[in-house]
Amino acid sequence: MGPWRLLKILTNENSVREPRHRRPEPHLVMAAPDQVAAYTEGGGPTGTLLPLYRLHIERLTTLVSPGDTILDLGCGSGQLLALMAKSFPRCHFVGVDLSTTMLDTAKQICSAAAVQNVEFVHDDLVSLSRIGQRQFDVVSSCLAFHHLPDSASLLTAFFTLDRVLKVGGGVLVSDLGPLRSERTIDLLVDDQRSQQSPLLVEDYEHSLRAAFTMDDWSRAIQNVRKVSLKVDWTSPIHFLVQIHSPRTTSEQPRYQAGNLPDLALKHRFEYFLLSRMMKPRPEEPA
Repeated sequence: MGPWRLLKILTNENSVREPRHRRPEPHLVMAAPDQVAAYTEGGGPTGTLLPLYRLHIERLTTLVSPGDTILDLGCGSGQLLALMAKSFPRCHFVGVDLSTTMLDTAKQICSAAAVQNVEFVHDDLVSLSRIGQRQFDVVSSCLAFHHLPDSASLLTAFFTLDRVLKVGGGVLVSDLGPLRSERTIDLLVDDQRSQQSPLLVEDYEHSLRAAFTMDDWSRAIQNVRKVSLKVDWTSPIHFLVQIHSPRTTSEQPRYQAGNLPDLALKHRFEYFLLSRMMKPRPEEPA
């Protein structure tokens, strides 16, 4: 993304007085083979999702300790899960997704990456009916919650997250933020048309429009009682949100991750921009 387009996006976001309304995803579960293939492309070595994946893994280093069991909610086709498993080889990962097509692809990707510290569960992240209480040291999710149909499902999902989390465990949820302007979404989508397949660009547009509001996130995190959660977002353009348990008091991460994904040259600026824009969200007035 060039500086001129970035300036236009910033102008659009600052000029909108009333935020747009959320529009749920037309496909709440990505099950069609062509959809899964497109999403897999986006998380590949040159895909546009890689800068977000790297940000997610870097934040995860502040929450994870060797020996932890980590739940990946909405693991999708498994590229991020494989990267996390390689980055934290002394941890055990459980990937959950409602799409069997996604899980089949994720198993293939993890097998090709030769990661052995991963298992998979076919389940709904809202209910997690196949997972018992207090099973996980850390619950992680990246770009999954915006697929939920409504804010009531988001509330239930965070209640469920709290149920499966150990007392004092860690939480990291990265997802798309609530952009205010329809024109901003058009500009972001246009920026991707020359880089990704048409099906992936279409999914990207649907995902941007399906992002939950900050009020939705604020209400949802109240359902997590085992640990206090904080909210970071990219500012002044609220493209990305991270819900996380507090960093450790030490200046050093709890776990030094290895094998962080390398970024193609065209994505390094996007990663740099997102990492510099990510800031704690200001506290709401009482």
